[in-house]
Amino acid sequence: MLKQSNILYPQYVKDFSCIGQKCEDTCCKGWVIDIDKSTYKKYKLLNRKHELKATLDKNIIRNRKSKIDSFYAKVKLKENGNCPLLDKENLCSVQKQLGEDYLSSTCKVYPRSINRVDDRVEVSLSMSCPEAARLGLLKSNLMIFDEKEDVEEINKLARRKVTTVGKKEDNINFYFWDLRVFSIGLMQNRNYSISERLILLGMFYNKLQTLIVKGDFNKIPNLINDTNENIIQKNDKEGFKKIPTSIEIQVNLTKSILEAKLGITNERFLKCLEELRVGLNNSEVVGEDTKIIKSYQENFTNFYQPFMEDNEYIIENYLVNYIYKELFPLNQGLEVFKAYSLLTVHFSIIKLILIGVSGYHEGLSEEIVIRVIQSYSRTIEHNGIFLRKVLKELEEKGYLSMGYMAILLKN
Repeated sequence: MLKQSNILYPQYVKDFSCIGQKCEDTCCKGWVIDIDKSTYKKYKLLNRKHELKATLDKNIIRNRKSKIDSFYAKVKLKENGNCPLLDKENLCSVQKQLGEDYLSSTCKVYPRSINRVDDRVEVSLSMSCPEAARLGLLKSNLMIFDEKEDVEEINKLARRKVTTVGKKEDNINFYFWDLRVFSIGLMQNRNYSISERLILLGMFYNKLQTLIVKGDFNKIPNLINDTNENIIQKNDKEGFKKIPTSIEIQVNLTKSILEAKLGITNERFLKCLEELRVGLNNSEVVGEDTKIIKSYQENFTNFYQPFMEDNEYIIENYLVNYIYKELFPLNQGLEVFKAYSLLTVHFSIIKLILIGVSGYHEGLSEEIVIRVIQSYSRTIEHNGIFLRKVLKELEEKGYLSMGYMAILLKN
């Protein structure tokens, strides 16, 4: 009998099921599809007379650079980026002919993201899936989490792990839960706008980074308590007014990121970028700054801000899901302020695209916002190499500072 594990998950996860051919996008195109060692061996042992055998042998390539079983092999994609195992109806021929047991862990799990914190398994959904994005982002109530027991088998699918038990007080992992609860609580504090919440979060993580560098870990609980008290009393409200506004900085940073040669093939994201270009007064993203800034201001005032006054919870849900899914602020082994800066960059790019797209459509709708966030998440958020490059560029230019992040966020 399989052992039971405690599983933590946002409530929306239990409502998810793949909508198959009805989906506006495909999860079988445009990114690396890893094959774990166990699945690879199943393919090798498949009867050579099976109609999929030749296709599998031709298109499943050993990844000899990897020493990790999860990345034992990978699928050789077609020139158009499609998985060669898709049939004429754009459905997975492996699942149809061999069953779910023959799917790699990557394909079996997606869009679920599975992590492990101590003895608890954590499940969330990636917003790169259209149906997951609708379920995760469109509920106006606060995102809340449930816990249940499930079989131990899911443990094997955890992609990242955090250990807090047994850590001493001079280790940042010791404070992981306090930092996570604080961060999610702040992101769900609707007494502040999203930009204000992110500025407050940055001020906190800037101070936290200083404590870590100095080795003053014992001061972290007081920092959390003092910051919470300031938030409750709204002591920083007046301070927001003193932060300068620079649309030029916001536009230029996001432009430089979008100008990078990403080799984008996702049609939905390419459509968003084209609408962004046209929406910013038909300027090229690399075009004349004054035209872009003028259009940006008009779109923000006339279209973006009016929609967000009633629907800012969509962005809130994206940020909360990201914080939970990425094990923030310990994601990817980054310093805590770099982890915060990456969160800010995600928000800033999404915001710029939405402002440009709102000009194209002369307004925003739930459908448009979901398309932007989903296609962005699929193209950018899943691109670890690109994100590391962005952080390196910010650091080289001296932009990894709270002063810069505050200007970037200020409406």
